[in-house]
Formats: sequence, C-alpha cells, structure tokens
Amino acid sequence: PAELSRVAALPSDVKLAIAVDSVVGIERLAAAIHASGRQIEVYVEIDAGQGRCGVPAAEAGALARQVVAHDGLRFAGLQAYHGGAQHLR
Repeated sequence: PAELSRVAALPSDVKLAIAVDSVVGIERLAAAIHASGRQIEVYVEIDAGQGRCGVPAAEAGALARQVVAHDGLRFAGLQAYHGGAQHLR
C-alpha cells in the first residue's frame, strides 16, 4: 500500500500503466488510485507458460472485469512475459 500511494501521488502528467495478476492487487491499486482522483491504465498479466507470474489465460477475463469495476482503473489489455523466448532469432 505504501508504494501504491506513492504511485498515486505522481504528477498527473506522468503516464503510467501497471500490470496486475490478482484480485488483491487490483483492490489495493484501486484504493490508492481512488484516493488520488486520477485514472491509471491496467494490464492483466497472463502466464505465458513459465509459471513465474500471471494468471492462466482462462482467468484473464474475470480479472479484466474486476479492473473495469473500479472508476480509477482502465483496462488497457493483456501483458505476458516469457523470459525463455527473449533474444531468440
């Protein structure tokens, strides 16, 4: 919550997007952003197969609906990270 409060306090001309992968993360982000009166773009992070971060793709829709349920959060899309696929030609 302390870090999210600092994020919410950034100047309004700072464009910021955050990836989430849990309802708890969405709720904490929404509380911090609501207190600031601003809006932030939110990406739902999906697991790209490494089991490191993100939710299974089948759960992404439910998290997206949680994001849009909050006035200060705007669903911006999906985000995935697959470190093993980096720098491959």
